[in-house]
Amino acid sequence: MGALALGSLALPWGCRQAPPSSGRQWNSSEELIKALDGPHNYLPTPFQADYSVDLEGLRRNVAYHAERDRLTVVVAGGYGEGWKLSLEEHRGVVAAAVAGAGRQMPVMAGVIGGYKISIEMARNAETAGADALVIFPPRGQHWSAESFYEFYKEIVASVSIGAVVLPTGGIGRAFKI
Repeated sequence: MGALALGSLALPWGCRQAPPSSGRQWNSSEELIKALDGPHNYLPTPFQADYSVDLEGLRRNVAYHAERDRLTVVVAGGYGEGWKLSLEEHRGVVAAAVAGAGRQMPVMAGVIGGYKISIEMARNAETAGADALVIFPPRGQHWSAESFYEFYKEIVASVSIGAVVLPTGGIGRAFKI
């Protein structure tokens, strides 16, 4: 397993090479890290007038950026909508972003919520083809550093794609998994 560091990439697939069956465009963790370097484009999830997710609108938004700036896109959580998406909607959002990216740029999927929901979101993202996760800290939790470590470790271990763990309150040290 790779290192789990706050604000850094954690690579559960051995820190050397993605599984051969993954079909990803990144042949190694080093290639993925290089692709994720630089600014990231956090895209809000578009909704229809009836509050349903506008998957086609998101796909078009991502495709627009894939044709122009090719920055890493982050979907499904960066603007707080991750708390409001059902697991099915989350999977659809990530799949739409992956389709829009057309393998021209990395897609990172937000993972946000409690323990079980976060693991399901991580698995959704992997199934939908995301290159990596952005794991947001759980809300309202006053945990010890060890408790956060276990929370993040279980999420990262549940998938075989990279993950970035966002800082949590006063905890700012790296963890080794």
